[in-house]
Amino acid sequence: MLIQHPHDHEHDLDLEAALDFLNTRGLESGQLVDHLEQPGQPRDWFVEQGVLHEEAAGTWTDPDLERIRTVRDALHEVVDAVVQERRPDPEAVEVVNDVLARGVVPHLDCDGTTVRIGHRHGATPVDDAVASLAAPIVHELASGRPERFRICANDTCRWTFFDASPTARRRWCDMKTCGNRAKAARHRQRVRAEARNPGLKSASLGDVNGLEGRERAGLSQPRGPAGPPSPGGSSIPRRTAPGSRR
Repeated sequence: MLIQHPHDHEHDLDLEAALDFLNTRGLESGQLVDHLEQPGQPRDWFVEQGVLHEEAAGTWTDPDLERIRTVRDALHEVVDAVVQERRPDPEAVEVVNDVLARGVVPHLDCDGTTVRIGHRHGATPVDDAVASLAAPIVHELASGRPERFRICANDTCRWTFFDASPTARRRWCDMKTCGNRAKAARHRQRVRAEARNPGLKSASLGDVNGLEGRERAGLSQPRGPAGPPSPGGSSIPRRTAPGSRR
């Protein structure tokens, strides 16, 4: 019996893309910003990612946008709870479970001696989209390395990311942005302290060098910038998007 896999019909998101989507609502310079302003933005992003077919995605409405936001925020709450080692909001867990139950379901198609692994879509394109968003995050939480989820240590950022570094010591979403800002802040603090007490100079220099070395050892992939809104595409933060989130 021949078993065929649908390699040419992939609907999955990877973990990196899913976390980028979670970060469409977050802090920018300490201010809470939501990048999902129009129903077409998430719709276009899911099409670009191959989750939905352009011809089947349809036109999304304000209620669709509200559902996308609700699922995104529920997933964010679950990941934050794991990072902070606390119990997640039960309502958020219920939202995620409902999403998983409504999404794409694998099944077998039999044709003579050939068995094909196919799938059934959810009731709507939005059902398929949010299920694909939840799947890689839930999979990592359940059977991967949930202890590698992180929240950026910059209190004016709080970007969610997955620490894939060998040392598992990453603290910043990106060393070039938040990491460098933290280094600059420590430098200013050290200069002020040395001005008040010159005897601190040699000791503090050694401490800072050691900390910076540990941060470099934990550096992994940079955070994803957000592309500017455009009629032909989404403005969701992605590592491949033009422009800068900051």
